[in-house]
Amino acid sequence: DKLIKQDHFDSATIAAKLAEIGAKRQRVAQLCDKRTDLLNLNHLYAKFLQETAEEVSWLEEKQRILDSSLQPGDDGTEPLTEKIKLLQKHQALQKEIDRHKGQITEVCGAGNQLLSMEEQEEG
Repeated sequence: DKLIKQDHFDSATIAAKLAEIGAKRQRVAQLCDKRTDLLNLNHLYAKFLQETAEEVSWLEEKQRILDSSLQPGDDGTEPLTEKIKLLQKHQALQKEIDRHKGQITEVCGAGNQLLSMEEQEEG
């Protein structure tokens, strides 16, 4: 800029080179922004996969607990105390599921966020 203001003999070439450098710099900044967005999206996706795996594992554990509670060949003739224990176990499991709903909702929300981000990228 200083040379252009001083009416340098090659100020036209200098101005053209400055404009070219400015355009390239702007393009690099745009590419950096796009790459940052992509990295953030990949981070969210990896986090989503991890949280989903944790929730699936939790659900499988609860399924095993339920399966172990149901014994093959149960004909409903077990003593009343066994039925009470089974009911208490069921109530405890229901409370744990209720406490865990927030985490499941968060994972679903993260999945929806990823889907909306993907739609924005495509659109």
